[in-house]
Amino acid sequence: CREEVRGILGGLEASALRGEHVEEGRLAVLRACLWETMRFQPTAAKLTQFTHTNEFQLRGKTIPKGTVFHLLFRHYQRKAAGIPNGGEWDPGRWLDEAGRLRKEGDVMK
Repeated sequence: CREEVRGILGGLEASALRGEHVEEGRLAVLRACLWETMRFQPTAAKLTQFTHTNEFQLRGKTIPKGTVFHLLFRHYQRKAAGIPNGGEWDPGRWLDEAGRLRKEGDVMK
């Protein structure tokens, strides 16, 4: 990431970095590192909660009506089907073969 930022800024200070550097498709590696860090170690712990309206069975246990469930970001982001090796930190999953950013839908199917 450092080499990418230094290459874009040349001899300028980091404070010279502007949004257009990202919007022009530059800083792909840095953005991939940020996206992967947010996926792997999300800052918000809880995605959502819901209350089940019916009693049901889950792995041989009876779950009563009115039970509140919480879906946690970290667990979902690491275990979700469609994210190959979701338990590993890999910024490369956000880059295509040419080193450009992929769309989120191409990574998290």
